[in-house]
Amino acid sequence: MRFSIAFLAASLLFSLPLIIASAHADPAPGRSGVCTTFADSTFKEENWSAGLVSQLILCEEGLPDGSYDGAYVPTGGNGESYRLATIAYSSEFVEGAQLRDGAIYNPATQGAIQALTFSYDAIYLESFDSSLACFPVLVQGATWYGGPQTSFCACQPGWRHQLFSNLSAAQFFQIIGPGPRHPNFSKFGGPIQFGFGHLIGPSACFDRAVVRSGVDNWRVDVVAECAVPVQVMTWGAIKSRY
Repeated sequence: MRFSIAFLAASLLFSLPLIIASAHADPAPGRSGVCTTFADSTFKEENWSAGLVSQLILCEEGLPDGSYDGAYVPTGGNGESYRLATIAYSSEFVEGAQLRDGAIYNPATQGAIQALTFSYDAIYLESFDSSLACFPVLVQGATWYGGPQTSFCACQPGWRHQLFSNLSAAQFFQIIGPGPRHPNFSKFGGPIQFGFGHLIGPSACFDRAVVRSGVDNWRVDVVAECAVPVQVMTWGAIKSRY
């Protein structure tokens, strides 16, 4: 028995459910743009974690005595509250970071990352100069990665707005961890958590120093081919709309 293509198509149309693009499901190809935004300008203590990421001793007989701590400060920010970083160091390079709880993007389920845009306000809170730098941070697969750095000194008082647009995976470099040199932004990459970090170099051998810096109005925009969700609808449901 032979069926015409037109008859077969009509039969399928009236008997099978239709797949209609809608609001969120499997990462099917979709529209490119800012898919997800993470932002914080209040910096409550329960929303952030901080700690020392790495330290490299340069002076002979130097001690690994670097430390990095974060804290919520209710006033004095570029608005109101802000996030404080306190870095202690002497004979080593010290890198520390603070991560925003819940600021996690998964390329495998939400779509491959095409670029990241980081922005925040930062301030140097000491009257003496040091080699302090602030930079975007992300963690993927227990590996820490740092992005482009901005240096600070006592000659630049007050809050400074920092904007890093269209950052690719190649602009983030491994700080420490078992992963590759750069993070994986493709659909095969694992979940990524976002934050910010600081790096400071030796003050002088055995002369311990403490430096404080603040961060406010932190934001990350994830530019990706957003996953197009699918919704299963019956032919009857579609007819009811007309």
